[in-house]
Amino acid sequence: MPKIRESVMRVRVTTPDEFLGDVMGDLNSRRGQVESVEPPPTSNFAPEAYTVLAYVPQPELFNYATDLRSMTQGRGSFEMEFSHYRDSGGDDAPDDGAGVRSPLKPSPPTRSAGAAAQPPADNATDERD
Repeated sequence: MPKIRESVMRVRVTTPDEFLGDVMGDLNSRRGQVESVEPPPTSNFAPEAYTVLAYVPQPELFNYATDLRSMTQGRGSFEMEFSHYRDSGGDDAPDDGAGVRSPLKPSPPTRSAGAAAQPPADNATDERD
């Protein structure tokens, strides 16, 4: 079965520390894989902002700018760039076509009415008082 390849983007999100959990949860819900979380630089003049680096499939990033703005009250920002292609779907599951009907594959055998399961024979002795 042919696999569909999707583009994966490398995303750098900068967010204030109070929204870090929301941003991380949102990236995970978009099938993102977080690579690292960089703490803010120590400076008296820089605002407290974390940088999250993640890989996210491009189709999951539609409307991300609007969602990030809502999540961070307009204080978060992001950059993205193409990283690589990957096959969509689970690579860990074998592709045996289970559950897919194909005209080239025979149907699985079914039980006929005559071969229905019979109740077990009562070979045990009846113990009645």
